[in-house]
Order: sequence, then C-alpha cells, then structure tokens
Amino acid sequence: SSLQLLVRVFCIGGDLAVAHGELVRHALAQPNSVNAWRSLTEFIAAMGEPELRHLAHVSDEHPCLLDALWHWLDLDPLSRSGLSLLADLVEHGAASPLDLLKRVAAALDYGFDTGLRRLAVRLVKAEPPPAGFWNDRVDWWPQIHGKRWCHRL
Repeated sequence: SSLQLLVRVFCIGGDLAVAHGELVRHALAQPNSVNAWRSLTEFIAAMGEPELRHLAHVSDEHPCLLDALWHWLDLDPLSRSGLSLLADLVEHGAASPLDLLKRVAAALDYGFDTGLRRLAVRLVKAEPPPAGFWNDRVDWWPQIHGKRWCHRL
C-alpha cells in the first residue's frame, strides 16, 4: 500500500519517528482496521529506539506497544503472530501470564486449536488464574473442547 511505501521511505531515510507517526495516525484514523494496528504493533516491536518502544501507556494519541497489541488482538483474537508477540512480552516481564491466558482463552472461544490448548494448560499450571476466571465458559466450552480437556483447567 502507499502507507507501507511511505513508511519504508522514512525508515530508509533514517526518520523513524516520522514513520512511527504515520503509522499511529493511520491506526487512529482507522480504529477497526486489523492491518493498521498490526502494522503499528510490529513496527513498535521492531524498533530499537527506546522512545518508540516504551511499554507504558502515554496517551490515546501515542499508543505504546501493549496498547497497540491489545487493540490488534481485540480486532483479531486468533492472530498467531499477535499471540506470539504477547508470549514474548510475558517472557520478558513486560506483560503478565494472566494477560496471555486471557487472550488465549479468547482465541479458544472461537474453536479447537491444539497449540493454544497446550499453551493454556501450561499457563494455568505455571500460574493458576483467579477464582471465577472460567465461569463464563463453563457451560459451553466443553461442547467445543471436550469435558476431559476442560477439566484440566
């Protein structure tokens, strides 16, 4: 797209802040665009510049890595690359295992996925979720995933 070309030109020219600004502007102008938020998230994650890679929320006009990632996963809960990035952030202490478990559970709401099911079990074994975490899924998850697997959680 023309935006990707523009961002690439800014990056080649070494103007990462302008490239970042264009991606932010595009994402904020199209809040329901999965690709806009994915592009912004991946750009921020790839940056070596600390001021562009900050993890703390600054403002709605300046989404940080986690803000952009949450927005992306809200729009596309089944995104493997988004969930993988979140798993990396958990591993580095920038996000909590419970954050990842919530997103994995949301992805599993859409159906059976062996890899995500294994990840959910590992996360629960490592850090059990708070009481009531599964309450809204108790009645219908066994139909999708089977009673035996659900009992493991």
